[in-house]
Amino acid sequence: MNESPAAVPSPPVESYRDRVARAIARIAADIDHDVISSGDRAALRRGWESGPGPAFWRLAVHRLEPLGLATTKREEQGWSIVVAGIAHTYQLPRSGLRFGRAAATAEVSEMRLLRLLRSEGPTLHRILRGVVHQLAQAGLGFDWLDPALLVLRDGQPGRRNVERRIARDYYRSLPRETET
Repeated sequence: MNESPAAVPSPPVESYRDRVARAIARIAADIDHDVISSGDRAALRRGWESGPGPAFWRLAVHRLEPLGLATTKREEQGWSIVVAGIAHTYQLPRSGLRFGRAAATAEVSEMRLLRLLRSEGPTLHRILRGVVHQLAQAGLGFDWLDPALLVLRDGQPGRRNVERRIARDYYRSLPRETET
């Protein structure tokens, strides 16, 4: 009697969002646990201005490429910004606080948040850097997933969903105005 082999279930397909979250967690862990030298950490922080450098490429090869991330020039540039931000905030407590809520808690102005959500390209990177700096000055650690997706989905489908999630988290976290 010829038995057919049992069907092996295929692993679930990991979403882009899940892969980005995994990459962020791995990169943050490498930076937090001194897997990356202080010199490389400083070089990564300079990614805001200079773009990808050797320290970034080492991370990209070991942390992003295995997840199918940073495969185009646009993605590499976006990840360079995200990694620069993670390197800038690595000493903050890892609170899991969503970005919109952290922005409200740090009293990022509504206008600044609106400019962030409506900007693209280098303007987005510049405004995000300012907001991240404000959060760092307030000592607020936050989850990098939403700002990463904002940058990585710049000009792509799905960007509006990220904008809405950040805005909703921000406005839910503001004190309620009293009705008159």
